Amino acid sequence: MVQQYVLKFTLIFLFISIILFIISIFIELPGSISGIVTIACAAFVAAIKFVTEQKRIPDKAEKRQLVWGCFLSAFILSTVLSFLIFMYQVDFNFDVVKELINSLLATLPLWILFVSIAISLLIQYCLISYGFGGFAKSRLRQLK
Repeated sequence: MVQQYVLKFTLIFLFISIILFIISIFIELPGSISGIVTIACAAFVAAIKFVTEQKRIPDKAEKRQLVWGCFLSAFILSTVLSFLIFMYQVDFNFDVVKELINSLLATLPLWILFVSIAISLLIQYCLISYGFGGFAKSRLRQLK
């Protein structure tokens, strides 16, 4: 049962990501804001679907599965999409990629890169967890 809501999250996440990418072609959007909006919208819509269809909030085991499933889905999708967009921007030239990575590693300490990635992942996890927790509770109250 939980898988259908992870799938809904994934499809919503993918749809919003594509829409924001298309919009960003015409208007410059900050990447971090778009990522937060995408994760939050996908989590909240999936939580609304769960509460509306099940007439309850997820129990602890379901919430854990939903949060981790959606988190992994978002991580995999955003990594693949980011890689594809990045490769498109450098015309799929791997020499340019090597140069950029070497330049990045030469100017930015590795620990700063890891800390920033960890903070980003933590924010994503918290948004998804709130979606299936606090947000789901408020949605259930609205239904009653």
